[in-house]
Amino acid sequence: MVLEATYGWYWAADVLQDASAEVHLAHPLGVKGFAYRRVKNDVRDAADLADLLRMNRLPEGWIAPPAVRELREMVRHRAKLVAWRSGLKPPCTVCWPNRACTHQ
Repeated sequence: MVLEATYGWYWAADVLQDASAEVHLAHPLGVKGFAYRRVKNDVRDAADLADLLRMNRLPEGWIAPPAVRELREMVRHRAKLVAWRSGLKPPCTVCWPNRACTHQ
């Protein structure tokens, strides 16, 4: 079974692996050539991925275990929080000099 590495692929991989299916994750950069085809649809993509798997030419991505995916999600969330906090700092520093601040 081949899955494209799109948003939300991990839940399908977990369900398929629990059902004892052999799951392969197609690496997005390796199958980038699909975008240049004239006819692009899910049926054609599935056929091309099956052909690549059958010929042992499928560029595979790593399927991280659930524990690693959870850690990655926490790191992504922290990065978003840090970016959000950093975005709040400049407006606050602009208004502070305008306030009557007695200590230097």
